[in-house]
Amino acid sequence: RKKDIRVAGLQEIPGIGPSRKRALLHHFGTLKEIERASIADLGKVPGVSAESARKIFEFFHAQPG
Repeated sequence: RKKDIRVAGLQEIPGIGPSRKRALLHHFGTLKEIERASIADLGKVPGVSAESARKIFEFFHAQPG
């Protein structure tokens, strides 16, 4: 159950599949740490390309409106 809650926020990111989600959680530990990560930090995760890192970062830092 705990794991489902942690992954829930990652479900919303388009183009990020289950294996990348697992890799991100394994690398950072929590969704909060993934949110805080820079594009460079996200890009260091095995299996996460520079383009994917940018998408993840922009998803968490998009300005509403």
